[in-house]
Amino acid sequence: MLDETRITRSGALKLSAMTAVGTAVAAVAGTGVSIAGAQKTYGEAPSLAAQVASGALPSVDKRLPENPYVVPHKWLTVGKYGGTLNMGCDNNEWGTSGFMAELQYGHSPLRYLRDGLEIGPGLAEKWESNADASEWTLYFRKGLKWSDGHPWSVDDILFWWEDQVKVEELKEYPPDEARSGKGTLMTMTKIDATTLKLTYDAPTPLTADRLAMWVNRMIGPRWMDPKHFLQEYHIKYNPALDKATWVDTFREKQQFHRNPGPTMTGWMLESYEKAQYTKWVRNPYYWCVDSAGNQLPYIDRIEHINYQDTEVFKLRITSGQIDYVHGAWTGLALSDVQTLRAAEAKSGMDLRLWDGGSGTSSMYFFNWDLADPKMRELIRMPKFRKAMSHAFNRSAVRKAIYFDTGELTSGTMSPKALEYNVPGGKAAYQEWRDSA
Repeated sequence: MLDETRITRSGALKLSAMTAVGTAVAAVAGTGVSIAGAQKTYGEAPSLAAQVASGALPSVDKRLPENPYVVPHKWLTVGKYGGTLNMGCDNNEWGTSGFMAELQYGHSPLRYLRDGLEIGPGLAEKWESNADASEWTLYFRKGLKWSDGHPWSVDDILFWWEDQVKVEELKEYPPDEARSGKGTLMTMTKIDATTLKLTYDAPTPLTADRLAMWVNRMIGPRWMDPKHFLQEYHIKYNPALDKATWVDTFREKQQFHRNPGPTMTGWMLESYEKAQYTKWVRNPYYWCVDSAGNQLPYIDRIEHINYQDTEVFKLRITSGQIDYVHGAWTGLALSDVQTLRAAEAKSGMDLRLWDGGSGTSSMYFFNWDLADPKMRELIRMPKFRKAMSHAFNRSAVRKAIYFDTGELTSGTMSPKALEYNVPGGKAAYQEWRDSA
């Protein structure tokens, strides 16, 4: 028998592969638009309202920033609070924990909109650059708070930059947006608690684009960490730490998807058992609202289970015991489509095939640093790599693996990428696609 608190498959909280992305993932971020008028009255989940009434939490207006991030997507309608989202993956550790954090925007200064064709605000509500784009200023929302209620500030970014990127032992390497076209590192300057200036020694016109392109503090650059929480585990702030082990401990405590700790995402980790599950609960200080002023997210809990046996996992899906399944880390393939479609009436799920955003699926990469000197020399020859590319039977692969779907390509970015949506971009894409 399924938990009665889980989301039902009827009514406003019915979930499918499409609506789950809308309400559970994409609903937590978007461009900043003002709520009608000067509204300062916000809605909140009943479970949080009960904690406010008991004195365990401050009121919702004190938990939100002065100017919350309002989700703009036209396809997003106002939802209802409550329920547990049941998810799963096959026997994959990243799918159990890392993927859950990867799904959640929360730490990104800026973000993509319209599949990367536009850039919108995130934690930073506005940004600007000087005439030659060598100086960028980010204006973050006032009143942001970590999930434990501690105020967020530019100091949390500087903690990442000064005390991690610049500390060799931590191996926290600077991201692309931290370098100018000359390859030199930027300088960060704190203007005040919510204003940060980035200064480069050369024009860096792609800075905003690079700031928006990642789910930061997960698959992208960290860009911030809760200083108030992590400084206890950093040897600069706690010299008594063991010099031989502090790095490993610090790294472990950083992982908010495996160790409950402060986060800026919509859900925060409640518990984690390696190779078994992660359980997440709503972040009461999440900084986003819907168009009606209701604090997001709508869903109370997420329970993500690791199924050691892929066939058992598929059975759970087809029998209706899973609410949302994302293609990666599931053991599902195109060969499962017929079975999943046939079970839709029973499972209550809609099967959606969607564009993952990548220009390529299967690719081969040669190791340029192979130990064998003769092979290494061969691999580094452009003619050899072009010959291998010509020899690769893409049509056979498309037929055998992708059921004759998709476009034959030599390994480009997606044709929908921002870089191709400029004058001459389509021709550049086709030239790359058709090259060796």
